Amino acid sequence: MAERGAVPMGVAAGICLVVVMALEGQRPTPGPRTFGPANVMTVPDSAIEQYVKDDLSFDATLGAADEPLVDFQRVEIGTERAKLARIQPETKSYALDSAALASGRIIARIWSEVEVPSLGLGPWWTWWWVDKKGAGGTWRSVFIPESAKYARRVILPEALELTRHVPGQWRQGIARFWIVRDTYGGKDPIWLETWGTCGSCCKQRLVIAPPSK
Repeated sequence: MAERGAVPMGVAAGICLVVVMALEGQRPTPGPRTFGPANVMTVPDSAIEQYVKDDLSFDATLGAADEPLVDFQRVEIGTERAKLARIQPETKSYALDSAALASGRIIARIWSEVEVPSLGLGPWWTWWWVDKKGAGGTWRSVFIPESAKYARRVILPEALELTRHVPGQWRQGIARFWIVRDTYGGKDPIWLETWGTCGSCCKQRLVIAPPSK
């Protein structure tokens, strides 16, 4: 009599391979082994560069990535004076959970044709690091240029906004630049922000322009 549940070895191996491939696709952005939120501002460039080289990958495909013309000074996108900027998501950032994110992750990298010293941006890659070591235990962003010879690391003064979504909301890493107009501090300003998948949605105000009179 045939055994119930018996599976030929070749079929079993095929099933295992499919399962492994599915799990591979769901693995989140790994964390660094030699630094974290406590020393991300002081760890040598070489340690961050090694982490990026060994463990991270970024998606340059438009749709996942974004390449608008950005005017950081005037807080505009696509205008005559705007210059090319790029933001590319870390490919596994969509699979993060809040505990992993709190311990520190790079969720994207940013490039700008023009230098923006206050943000550590310019014609080099700057990594967008997120953790939960902001004032009072808030979420924060740290922009880390790929080398100190280009610019200094910057802790952004505005707290990062984390919008939670149900697990599986995102199926891939995505990153964008946005122009936003909303009530802020009792006024109605316009601001430029970066947006990226981080398990949920991470939104970071970069530059805020006062409302026009």
